[in-house]
Amino acid sequence: MSTDQLLGPLFTGGDFWDMPEVQSINRLPMRTTQLPFPDADTARSGDATHTPWYLPLDGEWRFKLADQPAAVLRADIESTTAGVDWHSIAVPGCWPRQGHDKPHYTNVVMPFATEPPHPPIDNPTGIYRREFSLPRTWRHRRTVLHIGSAESCCMVFLNNKFVGMSKDSRLPCEFDLTPHLNDGTNSLAVVVPRYCDGTWLEDQDYWHLAGLERSVFLYSTHHTHIADLRVTATLADD
Repeated sequence: MSTDQLLGPLFTGGDFWDMPEVQSINRLPMRTTQLPFPDADTARSGDATHTPWYLPLDGEWRFKLADQPAAVLRADIESTTAGVDWHSIAVPGCWPRQGHDKPHYTNVVMPFATEPPHPPIDNPTGIYRREFSLPRTWRHRRTVLHIGSAESCCMVFLNNKFVGMSKDSRLPCEFDLTPHLNDGTNSLAVVVPRYCDGTWLEDQDYWHLAGLERSVFLYSTHHTHIADLRVTATLADD
């Protein structure tokens, strides 16, 4: 197998799951989770089904488990790839609870024998893949991918191109997909190593699972939009 078939050469910066100095690439700034609504009344409802600017991606995805990040093939992120090693998996969910690999509980001892901050070389890595088409009303707008949780980190590809990466299993991450979108069908792939350098911060009294464990969705905004909100509470006179 030639080296240009592997995932690694797609990353010019190195093995991001083993680089503590790199926390994210092309990830949008952390913010309060909110959705755009067409008017004030629907915004007050807080119901995502009331806005045309929300597209859920939860449900059945295609899934393949590799032995380590370096074993992920370029072909694995392409929508045309199929085979007996691909399965259906539910998102949100963790793959050790869906018949792949196994959960691991630990209190003090890490589940692998490397030295900090390095994860093990044998590092089960999930490749999640699905397709989507955007509504016509989303054209000429901005499209953002929201991943609610990815343990332990994630690397995002759209239409075979690297979009970005994020670490922090329990915080959502968002990526602007607009420059990479097709007018028709789009192929989304998310590569999730089970362990990364950040796993050393998640050890005490902890179930090590893995996967896309919270909702994944798309939302659309105008190019000029409210990016973040902050509420500052003060004391009343009484």
